[in-house]
Amino acid sequence: MSLALSLRGTPYRNGGSDLAGFDCSGFVQYVFSLYGVALPRIVRDQYHAGRKVSLDDVVLSAFLSGPGATTMPLVIFSRARLGLNPSVNAVATIIITFVAVGVVVASYLLARSERRRTLDAALAERPAG
Repeated sequence: MSLALSLRGTPYRNGGSDLAGFDCSGFVQYVFSLYGVALPRIVRDQYHAGRKVSLDDVVLSAFLSGPGATTMPLVIFSRARLGLNPSVNAVATIIITFVAVGVVVASYLLARSERRRTLDAALAERPAG
């Protein structure tokens, strides 16, 4: 990431893929090539060259992205290992509370919706009269 950020200020050049100027896909191709990853030149082909990433992979990368990352989960996780201060305890408690409430509310709404759907299906199958 720091390498990509160091290229800020490089001019935009349509079709460019070197330090004289980049377009979007040229920039991605250039940065990846510096790490030994060969990518196609066109965005559509770059998209198909990649692999799908699951939500689990994204969450894991948030925790395992290493030093210098400043995402909230990583800050809380790293401070938990080093000893939490009260502000992080409060933030962690609030986040966990919101997530727990969200899960409970979503579960309730899904169960209620499923009950309604089941009831509607049963009423639709019932003979009139």
